[in-house]
Amino acid sequence: MRNRRQQCSSSVDGSTNPDDIAELFADKYKDLYTWINYGVTEMDQIRCSIEESIIAYDQTCSIAVSQVFDAVCRLKPHKSDGNIGLSSAYLLHACSDLCEHVALLFSGLLIHGYVPEMILCSTVIAISKRK
Repeated sequence: MRNRRQQCSSSVDGSTNPDDIAELFADKYKDLYTWINYGVTEMDQIRCSIEESIIAYDQTCSIAVSQVFDAVCRLKPHKSDGNIGLSSAYLLHACSDLCEHVALLFSGLLIHGYVPEMILCSTVIAISKRK
């Protein structure tokens, strides 16, 4: 069986010279990426709005990485959540980057006022004191 390779067309929209074809593609991409018109005033308003949002950001809604780290350090070893199989060992032995991600997660939950249903689940495990 003979291996056949499909040949590319030697002309694109009537252009056959490689430089002309490259120029044609450059023009098409320029049109594609600049087809939305905007005014300088409109862009300035958007930039000002974003800057105002950043300035108005309420730092009291953020959770510090140090707070998460302190909470993790207070966890008792060999405890599990009883729901999805997470263990305190996962947090106690994780790298410090995890605390940063958890801090961002909880900050986002506070800022947006939304908590996924899975995080709202809790398990109470009774510990009997007598036989």
